[in-house]
Parts: sequence; structure tokens; C-alpha cells
Amino acid sequence: MGGGKNIKHVKEFLDGINDEHFENWSTKQYTIVNNYKIGMRLDHQGMNQDGTHRIWIQPLSKGKSRNISAAGSGNYIARAHVADGSSPADVKAALVESTEKTGSMVNVG
Repeated sequence: MGGGKNIKHVKEFLDGINDEHFENWSTKQYTIVNNYKIGMRLDHQGMNQDGTHRIWIQPLSKGKSRNISAAGSGNYIARAHVADGSSPADVKAALVESTEKTGSMVNVG
């Protein structure tokens, strides 16, 4: 799992998301962005008890992600716990780092 192919697609996915999608999140669970061409979605998986946001990249059933190895139970590609006020660049970097670590959790902020 992981590897160059996943990194390439994750970077392409993240590069296509406007920075405002990485700020001012709700506390609820919801999909932030879908990209059917690439086959990934950015999800807000709710809040942790410490007040950080659970942000995941998950594969969609269509698109390039069919060829991407999901981590863990197969329902995520990258995961990060993000503190309020973290920069969009830091969140994106953490999701790339998580992908490099086959979906291991990365903390931001």
C-alpha cells in the first residue's frame, strides 16, 4: 500500500481543492469535497474529544481511486486530526504524509 501512485493521485486531488475548504469546519460529519474524476472525497469525520477535527480522504467507487490502495479496513487513503486555525497548506501536507505512511494518523496544529 501507499507508494508513488497513491501520492501522485492524492496530490492531484488536494491541488484541485480551494483553500477555503480547509477552514472553518462544522462539528458534524459531512463530505467536504467529491472528485469523481479522480475518485476521492475529502470528509469531515466529526470531532475528537480534544477539539480536533477528523479529516479523511476516502476512495469513491469510480475514478482513478479504483487503482489506489486504501489503508486499514479499505475505507480511507489518508487521515489527519486537525486543530482549529491550522493552515490549509499544513492540512494538505499532513494528508500527503498520511498517504506516505499508508493511512497512519497525522496530527496538525
